[in-house]
This record gives sequence, C-alpha cells and structure tokens, in this order.
Amino acid sequence: MIAPALFVLAAPILASDPRIVTIGRFDRSEPGTLACEWSACEVRMKVKGDTLLVTAENSAKDFWQVVIDGKRTQVLTVQGPLAEYNIDLGSKAIHDVSLVKRTEPFVGTTRFRSFEIPKGEIYQAKRRTRLIEFVGDSITAAFGNEGASEKEHFKPETENAYLGYASLAARALDAEVRILAWSGRKMWPDNTMPEIYDRILPTKPAPQPDPQDAPPDAVVINLATNDFAPKNPAEAGWSAAYEAFVRKLRAKYPKAHIYAALGSMMTDDYPVGNQSLSTARVYLNRLVAKIGDPRFRLVEFDTQRYEDGIGSDWHPNLVTHRKMAIRLVEAIEKDLGWKRNGSLDQSMLLRAIRSRPISQTLTRVAVSVSTKAPTAGLPKPTADKKKAAAKTVVKKATAKKSVASRKRATRRRTTRRRVRTWRGKIVRRTKAPASARPLTKPTLAAAKPAKGR
Repeated sequence: MIAPALFVLAAPILASDPRIVTIGRFDRSEPGTLACEWSACEVRMKVKGDTLLVTAENSAKDFWQVVIDGKRTQVLTVQGPLAEYNIDLGSKAIHDVSLVKRTEPFVGTTRFRSFEIPKGEIYQAKRRTRLIEFVGDSITAAFGNEGASEKEHFKPETENAYLGYASLAARALDAEVRILAWSGRKMWPDNTMPEIYDRILPTKPAPQPDPQDAPPDAVVINLATNDFAPKNPAEAGWSAAYEAFVRKLRAKYPKAHIYAALGSMMTDDYPVGNQSLSTARVYLNRLVAKIGDPRFRLVEFDTQRYEDGIGSDWHPNLVTHRKMAIRLVEAIEKDLGWKRNGSLDQSMLLRAIRSRPISQTLTRVAVSVSTKAPTAGLPKPTADKKKAAAKTVVKKATAKKSVASRKRATRRRTTRRRVRTWRGKIVRRTKAPASARPLTKPTLAAAKPAKGR
C-alpha cells in the first residue's frame, strides 16, 4: 500500500531572520520587520526554489531592482497597504537573490514583513568584506539617470540607484555600498545633509537609535552642486561646515579614506558669472590643505557632456554615471590598493556595442566571422558562383567608395564656419561639431537645474 503524499506549506520567513543580510540602514523597531528609505538599501538572501513571495507595504510607491544570481531581472513596485509580491526565480535551484531600492527617501518608505519560498529552502546569505559609504545629493541618489533627456522631468520610475555611480563603483571593487543621499540637499547653511546624516529613516525627525553603522573603508562626500547655485556661498561659513562634517566622520571612522567629491553637474558657465566650479575647487583644495589629513583628499568628476546624453532635469544619465564610477574606482585603487573586478569595464564595452548603428554592428560581426572561417578542404566554386562572387566584390568596392565620399563631404561641411542657434543664443562654430565639445556654455548655461536637485 502506497502512503498518501503529504504537502507541507512553507512557513513564512520573518524579514528579520538572521539568515537574511541587509546592506544600508534599516529600521527594526517593529519586531520581525525591516523598514528603509535610503537609496540602494539591499535585502539579500540565498534560497532554493523557483518562486519567492514577498510581503511588504509602502507609505507611497517605491521601486526595487530584483537581482538574481548577479543579473538584473524585474523591477518590483511596492506601493500602498500590505500586499504579497511574486518574484520568479526561474529554475528550481539555489539562487542568490537581492532586492535593491532604486528610489530615494522622499519617494517612499518600504517595510518588509516576511518572505516565503514555496517548497523551497533558505540558507545563510553572505556579505562582502569591503564597504564604501556615500553622502550626497541628487547626483549620488541617481536622480533621473534613466530619463530620456534633459527635457523630461523627474519620475520615480527613472531613478535607479543600482546603476548610479556609487553602486557601480562599489560593485566594481567587490565592496558593499551605503548611500545616504537626498535630492536638493547641501552642506551649508540650510536643507543640509549633515542634519539628517545620523537618521535611520531620514524622513522621521523624531529621535532614533544610533544606526551603529559598520565602519566603511572609504567615505565619499559629494555635496557642492546645490550649495553653489544660484550664488556661491561664503567660503568661511561653507568651509567651516564642511570641516566639521569631515572631522565628525574621522572621529566615527578613524581608518577610513575620505574623499571630497566635485561634479559632474557643476560648470563655470552656470550660473552665469559665478565661476562656480572653479570657486568650489579652490574652497575644497584650501580645506584639504588646512585639515592636513593624509587620508582626506579631493576627487573631481568631469562635467557631463551633451553628446553622452543628459538625464531628467539636466542630471547625469547612465553614461555619465559610469564615467564617474570609473574615475572614483581609479582613485580608490590608488589609495587603498584594491583591484577592480572588470564588471564596470564590461558594462562600458556592452554599451559601446549596443550604441553603434545596426548596420555597423552587423558589418563588424560579419567580418569577424568571415576572417575566422576555415578555407582548407572547401569545394571549388562553380563558374556561376564565381560570377556572383565577382559582382559582390564590385558592389562592396562601390559601397566603400560611396561611404568614403560621404565622410569627406561631412568633414568639409564641419570645417566651414557657420552659425547655429541654441535656445536663443548664437554660437559660432568653426571646427568641431557640438558632439565633440564638452557640455559648457551655452549648452549648460541654458540648462536651469531642477529645484529638487
């Protein structure tokens, strides 16, 4: 006699289960739950199964990047009252699963209550040994980095901290990331990041317990963009506030390397007449010299370029964020002796391939295949095939000539002196087209940053 099969329903796993690893600041004041607001907060678990059920609620509407076995999959939208969300893990195998908050604090507060793996298991997740902390404004929060253009206004759907420069740099260096950033925030004198830096949930002004952060190996402060618009701050007041914050970090993290970051939205052309970028650079260089800490220095990101594209409300897009990540990785490699894992370089390569015209991509692929194709042992072509091959050669030669002619014509046109209008301003151009020039006057001068930057 065959015994009847027993189907046991998997018990929900509380969000506070010790086998679940969290990166970033989470509020655990309500027993069994995890709540977070800061960008790039991460819930990481190792599970066996093909489905993960997530029970969560949100004060408004947050977007979470689902990462399975190191690859981005779906985007989880957590909104409104308590609800259960289904995540497809694919095969019934052991998976490393991460949920990473794409959006920043003012967008919403997500509270996880439980997880469930039907007919599956959960194991102890692991965390990396390295950690980088970031303190900043909209640039560090990745405001609008997935926006179509500078004409598009901010939407939570187009903010993706997982692909912001902070997360990209950290992953490239095999480090965890802790982002403490809020759009529009400054260093001084009002609406500052230092005043909310110690909060677990930054929207909650009530006293909160000490976040007891794990000490980072490096801290990156990117606060200046909002301070130097619409006018430059007084050096004495701004530098004193910056110095106080650096010394606070040094007391909290005695061994960390601290970077004062500058860019990538600042320029000397906007606001007009302020020389904002140069002024901020002078302030910070003087501050670094005054503090005299060998593990505190300036790192500067290049001003975003129009030909790379611009994100929502004139903020850096994905291309610029990758460039910023590379610059930061170079600095940390030099100072801490770390080595990048190649993930960032690979993402740049893939983007470069995808950005080519389709015809160009196909041509490169066809050439690479044909040059590697074996020729020995192949049957000799017939007379008809020879004629067809000869015609093909003639067509290719003609096509090459026409392409070369078009390129020469283009070069002649771009070297002529001509005048073009840019948003009511006259720009006289003699040599390089706009695609070869950095985003400076008047392209950025015409760009008025959003209020909540």
